Amino acid sequence: KEIYQECHALDIEPIIPLKRIAKNDGEVDAHYAPTCLLEYGYKYDSYDKRYGALKYARPEKYCRDCPLQHEGLCQRVIKVKQMNDPRKYNHPARGTRAWQRKYNERSSVERVNGYLKENYQLDNTRFYQPSHAIAFYHLIQLTYNARNFANQRVAKTTKKKK
Repeated sequence: KEIYQECHALDIEPIIPLKRIAKNDGEVDAHYAPTCLLEYGYKYDSYDKRYGALKYARPEKYCRDCPLQHEGLCQRVIKVKQMNDPRKYNHPARGTRAWQRKYNERSSVERVNGYLKENYQLDNTRFYQPSHAIAFYHLIQLTYNARNFANQRVAKTTKKKK
């Protein structure tokens, strides 16, 4: 959470997919958008920089025939402060085309870091001192680079033999 908060302090929006989706109690959908009482997801509308809040609009196509619409139970707009949980709430919001487009533009460095997290347990550090965590990170990167170098040499020697 601290990494996300530091990124936001630097005016950087981290576009990182979440590994697991928590058990849903009906208040949010799979992309953490709020839902109505009938559990239809609200549609992402915009981001309010002044308050740091994501604005979600009522899902009109489901609300036309909704019996709860005239009861006063449905909200037209829901705003969610991004700092409530900066990991879940990005702008643009998760599940939108703009978020997917930004996710696809990630650099090769981010892809390598994602690979290291998945396969070399980079996301499972057990150190509280920054110097130990940095040393752990460098050892993992060294292992990754050595593995790729060895694979390239093996591929090169097998190509020469053929």
